[in-house]
Amino acid sequence: MKIKKLVSLLFIPCLAWVVFAASQVYAQEFNFTKAKADYIFQSDNYKNALFDFNSKKDSYNKNQTLSLKEELRISLLNFVGIRNEFIKSYLNLLRTKTVEAAGLGEAQKQSIYTQLDKEVVWYDSRENSYSKDNTLEDILNKSKEEDSRYETETDPAIKYTLAYLSYSDITLLKNKHLEIYKKLKTESETLVGLKRADQNLFKRWFDDIDRELSNLEAVEKEAVDATAKIYAEESWERRKSYENVVEILQKSISNLSRLNNFIKELETVIKNIR
Repeated sequence: MKIKKLVSLLFIPCLAWVVFAASQVYAQEFNFTKAKADYIFQSDNYKNALFDFNSKKDSYNKNQTLSLKEELRISLLNFVGIRNEFIKSYLNLLRTKTVEAAGLGEAQKQSIYTQLDKEVVWYDSRENSYSKDNTLEDILNKSKEEDSRYETETDPAIKYTLAYLSYSDITLLKNKHLEIYKKLKTESETLVGLKRADQNLFKRWFDDIDRELSNLEAVEKEAVDATAKIYAEESWERRKSYENVVEILQKSISNLSRLNNFIKELETVIKNIR
């Protein structure tokens, strides 16, 4: 059971925020606040169950009696159920965060829902895979199926979502700047029309701002293309894809900073001649 790896993958950082209705799989009122509360609750359950399982495992390894083996079996059976609930709560948290992601289009959100929802359905179905009469060996073998599922399907779904949520944050910031820029540009045209300013006065800022907006759009496209490779056929391409998305989006930070400065300068110029 790849417990340590599972835990580390469940806490992959998103570029612009820390991880912490829509579909038949979810209740319509299941919002991000409730999802976060459920995730925290399931996280505590998971930690307690993992502690108990490790404690029982250590005891059995030191003294391999049938009674200790039975305690380990019961602890493991309890743990796998709680682990699956923990994973589902994290998937739900990502989904509700996606619902509220203003920087994503509906098609992008639907793409994320498709990936997350099928994972929730799969982990729901695992409840029927275990029986209280399963042997310790049976439970371990069944748990390996979940390890495999996590590696091949769940982890890519998580990374795919986190990549798009990072992309959403960048896009949202760009769009907010664009909204301000449009208003300032309209006002500058009004000032030129009133002969209170010359068009050439604003050209420098228009050129600089348009260039940064163009650069940001190029970064966004590159990030979307890289995100699609999370589901590439080649395993090596899958492994590197999320890291590539983060690296690509990092480039937008300097673009956003320059864009912000240029717009502030333009705003100051306009303010001085109103």
